[in-house]
Amino acid sequence: MFEQELRDQLKFLEFAQIAFISAKTKNGIDRLYGMIEEAYKWSNHRVTTGELNRFCAMVELKPDTKIKYVTQASLRPPTFVVFTDRRELHFSAERQLVNLFRKHFGYVGTPIVIKHRPAPKRKPKK
Repeated sequence: MFEQELRDQLKFLEFAQIAFISAKTKNGIDRLYGMIEEAYKWSNHRVTTGELNRFCAMVELKPDTKIKYVTQASLRPPTFVVFTDRRELHFSAERQLVNLFRKHFGYVGTPIVIKHRPAPKRKPKK
């Protein structure tokens, strides 16, 4: 019950694991160190551009946004550049993409940053 209340109040930290520890008895400290190591591992995890693009080819973002391609620009925190057919990425599409990345690739205990770019227009062939 307390954990759910905490999650409700700290929605911006939905990616973070919750550790219950005691400063007095040191109960739960080992679990905390494990969580820190796991978060660090995921913050350094790189997904290839090919893997990202194969995954995103199956994704349909709402509202009606087509992903052209995606690349991982950096680590700590994992940062992805998403090129779409839109000039701006709706906040709900960005949140949906973050949730899908977490579900498919992991990224436990670390924030995910999405940077949006409109895909360049192709020049018509002559």
